[in-house]
Amino acid sequence: FGFVGNFIKRKGIYEALNVFKKLDKKLNIRLICVGKNNQNSTLLNLFGYEENFEKYLKKNNINSYKNIKILPMTFNLKNFYSRIDIMLFPGYMNAVGRPVIEASLLKKPSIIALDRYNNDTAKKNNCLIFKPGDLSSFENKILFFLKNKPKIKKMGISAFKNAKRNFDINKNSKKIYKLIWD
Repeated sequence: FGFVGNFIKRKGIYEALNVFKKLDKKLNIRLICVGKNNQNSTLLNLFGYEENFEKYLKKNNINSYKNIKILPMTFNLKNFYSRIDIMLFPGYMNAVGRPVIEASLLKKPSIIALDRYNNDTAKKNNCLIFKPGDLSSFENKILFFLKNKPKIKKMGISAFKNAKRNFDINKNSKKIYKLIWD
């Protein structure tokens, strides 16, 4: 499983870590997180909207979990994607982000915090969704993939086909060109 993004509360990094801390005691699963600590959010930290990521890691003893790896954003993303099977996007913005599309283009399904499936990035057969903030549902989606491993490949292929159809740079460039010049 993988997470990529800024290590800030609204991206759901703390939720991912908490769920994997719990699962680490029962299962042999791995979470790789690649991102950066947003040090510029002093005002958000002051008002309690953002937690200091480094303090969170120490307070929760995250580095003691062998199956949870925290890597800097400078880590090679190609290498990151080759080491995961499923992308996690557990944020609170009720939206799909670039990591979900990148994962789809590499035949990796995602687990996304989203109120409902949509028509372009989060379709029913290429990802699983859960209500933002619902950690029990988030955990159940992770367990679903662990219990149904063939679904990982099947949904990854579906995600890839969908991404190629909707996010092909050549097709989209032609559409934009036509929109502007026709």
